[in-house]
Amino acid sequence: MSQFVNIFCRKVAGLSQEEFVNQVSEFWYGDEELAFSFSDDGDVDPSVRWSAVVITIPEIGRPVTVKWDVDRDAVSTLVDETLEELGDDAPTGVGKHLQAVRSVFGIEIFPETFEDDTWEFLDLMEAFLARHLDGIVVTDDGVYDQNLKPLVER
Repeated sequence: MSQFVNIFCRKVAGLSQEEFVNQVSEFWYGDEELAFSFSDDGDVDPSVRWSAVVITIPEIGRPVTVKWDVDRDAVSTLVDETLEELGDDAPTGVGKHLQAVRSVFGIEIFPETFEDDTWEFLDLMEAFLARHLDGIVVTDDGVYDQNLKPLVER
């Protein structure tokens, strides 16, 4: 069953396809290379931003899909849902950050297919995206800062 990790970012641009591939490839320590398949979105300049990528990880049954959403309505809905889920558990700083969000990375994973090196890869990718675009990471088990230090534990 799939699981989602969301990275709520205050920046909306500044990560090209090439930069993403170059950086994220550095996080993979396996013998075989990762494969990246970006979706074609004519409204997006790939030198500044992209809309989605499917990452095929060697020896893992299901790919990792990363969607980069900048649509105001979609982002607002995700922020509202997250604030509602957190309820009174959200520290003031987390609430303020979420209110300033301009884009969201949604990462779909299939945890049952992951091994230790795949989890490490995912952690490094999450931290990179959060640092690069001023984000916080929201998972089923908590909210984390740009260095994956817990802000809220669930």
